[in-house]
Amino acid sequence: MRLGIDVPETICFASVEAISELDIISFNMPCYLKAAISVSGVGIYHCASREELRDAMNNFEPGVPVQLQEEVKSDVFLNVQYRVIDDQLVRLAASEQILEGCAHQGNRFPSSHEPWDAIEPMALWLKERGMKGIFAFDVALLETPGGGMRFPAIECNPRFNGASYPTVIAQKLDVPEWSAMTFKTKYRRLSDLDLGDLEFDMKTGEGLVIVNWGTLLKGKLVLLLAGSPDYQEALRNELLYRL
Repeated sequence: MRLGIDVPETICFASVEAISELDIISFNMPCYLKAAISVSGVGIYHCASREELRDAMNNFEPGVPVQLQEEVKSDVFLNVQYRVIDDQLVRLAASEQILEGCAHQGNRFPSSHEPWDAIEPMALWLKERGMKGIFAFDVALLETPGGGMRFPAIECNPRFNGASYPTVIAQKLDVPEWSAMTFKTKYRRLSDLDLGDLEFDMKTGEGLVIVNWGTLLKGKLVLLLAGSPDYQEALRNELLYRL
């Protein structure tokens, strides 16, 4: 594109009805069929074949805008966040995504890479056109045949996204290393959870912070795990036992 951003092949459609058989036959497989507006991987379908693509098209209501996107094969996806403060573009954080299939399960910080230069022209373009507050990009990490790195942009999130809430919390608490994940639990009330001795300690900079408890009614809880990677792993194991 004219901004010089590395992006996978993507075609936008007003609805699945607008996808012709020629589009299906000519687009490279595997691919993703994605709702133009999706959250945490909902509305995203991986299609290994044209038959799977045709089946996935049946999952969308008429009139819902969608995209066909080339599959980017990578084991590492990053979330790159910016914030506009007083008309100044500020680099907020680059974190690594924790995924389960296509679904976003959480993030860890710091990330293995911080591809600011690869994405910043688009961030500046958005800021110049009135973007406010926090926004983010999902970016893949790919090794080139020559041993270098590519960082194709997969999505733009012109809003708070799944990584924003733990990022802001961690910065307020001055936490340099953390992960934030969605955990399943059998409990439906906070008062039933036994997490007191695991709670975040300002003196040590380690422990648990509840990011989102509203989902507890559905048996899910979003928690930030602060501390070294080894400490985070110990916390995670203890949580799986208690929840």
